[in-house]
Amino acid sequence: MEVIFINDVILIGVATTSTSQINTGDLCYQKIAIEVPYSSKDKRTVLINCLVTPKLLERFKKQIMPGDSIGIQGYLSFDDDKNIVVIAEDCTSFKKQPNL
Repeated sequence: MEVIFINDVILIGVATTSTSQINTGDLCYQKIAIEVPYSSKDKRTVLINCLVTPKLLERFKKQIMPGDSIGIQGYLSFDDDKNIVVIAEDCTSFKKQPNL
């Protein structure tokens, strides 16, 4: 099984039942599609889903919107078919996408 280390991800889409934003206090089991560098040598990206947990929102204490950058450090495990088995994440920073 292959394991890679990730250092940063960018939200590229948020799946919710009503709106495109997730607020503190929402039922936070929606999935977020995030884009991760496959490795430092290989610049391909892998789309994965991660759960928005109450702990994640509590840490940010603000809205999470598509395009926002979440600093995540953790490990992704892949099986032989490149399916993601595990994401162990430590969300250490939050940066809002600047308004254009």
